[in-house]
Amino acid sequence: MPDSSVNPALIRYYNQSTYLGLLWNLADPQLYREVGATFGKNKTRRPIFLLGNQTQGWTYGTLFNVSPLGYELYLNNYIHLANQQFMLYLKYGDPFKNKGIGLVWHKLIAQNNWKLSAKVDAWDQGLFGKGLSTEVMTSLKFSKHFGLFANLGYKSKGYVLGKQLGAGLNLGGGLIYYTKY
Repeated sequence: MPDSSVNPALIRYYNQSTYLGLLWNLADPQLYREVGATFGKNKTRRPIFLLGNQTQGWTYGTLFNVSPLGYELYLNNYIHLANQQFMLYLKYGDPFKNKGIGLVWHKLIAQNNWKLSAKVDAWDQGLFGKGLSTEVMTSLKFSKHFGLFANLGYKSKGYVLGKQLGAGLNLGGGLIYYTKY
């Protein structure tokens, strides 16, 4: 402000972000599973399914993220159907309009030591407009403890967690270390 004070609207927004971030993370059942796996007697790291189980089930998780558009609240839905794994997320962001949806199909193809997954994201953002991102991910396990992964995708202009703001090709890769086999 001209008198060197902080804009009260900015202070309210900062407080809102802080409280929402805390409450959103506390609403995640997987947080409590992680605490139990770390400090409890049951060391399992499997997700807590609210309906069903690993074969046929649903649970959710939350994610709070700070982005160029402000904060984002993700509601991640983990869906297992006939041993297929899907993740459907819904996203809301503020102070700039930031709404989105995404779907990941894990292990779209799974053969022996090779897997292929696919992902699509769509959004409507105040600064960037409507957009779309698609991606395929693959992994190859070549030994008891090691494997390779790669991903290839394209996105339009806009914000997607972990990607560039501008439109363009995405390419990534790396080494995987397996602790269990």
